[in-house]
Amino acid sequence: MKRFRHLLIILLLGLTLLDTETCTQKVSPEKRKAEKAQARREKQAREEYEKALKQHEKNQSKETKDMMKKTKKEAPGNTPLIPK
Repeated sequence: MKRFRHLLIILLLGLTLLDTETCTQKVSPEKRKAEKAQARREKQAREEYEKALKQHEKNQSKETKDMMKKTKKEAPGNTPLIPK
């Protein structure tokens, strides 16, 4: 009976140690700030890219615009990685 109690106490202590270890893996506020800043920079870069792309398309001649539209429509069908 004493062995069982000792074993039970050791197991309970082990479980509490494991539980406290998993609680300490929370994200620090500095890391969270860095992740938010990174996401903001990525969003801004994506918006700038899309703006530049629209400006590029706007600067093209009518024939080139039509060709670009046609290529954009055909591109998904020509991609070998995407099954039809």
